[in-house]
Amino acid sequence: MVSINQATVSGNLLKVQATVENLKSSVRTLNYKFEWVDQDGMSVSSPNETWKAIRLQGRETTTISTVAISPKAVDFRLKFRE
Repeated sequence: MVSINQATVSGNLLKVQATVENLKSSVRTLNYKFEWVDQDGMSVSSPNETWKAIRLQGRETTTISTVAISPKAVDFRLKFRE
């Protein structure tokens, strides 16, 4: 991951944007998902919390982003798997 930014949109919803980079010279498929967390550290379920796949060419950089569907989400976890 190159960078991660967050902002508040629509008044009270958390938006997250992460820039990811394929450090290899070959094509790579990256699976990721965002998980939302409330002020007590408890998970806030969301329909956009599913694994998503992106395909990155060698040395390619791209941005992934999402917006929480509930104002209860005050933090997040970004998970990756291959």
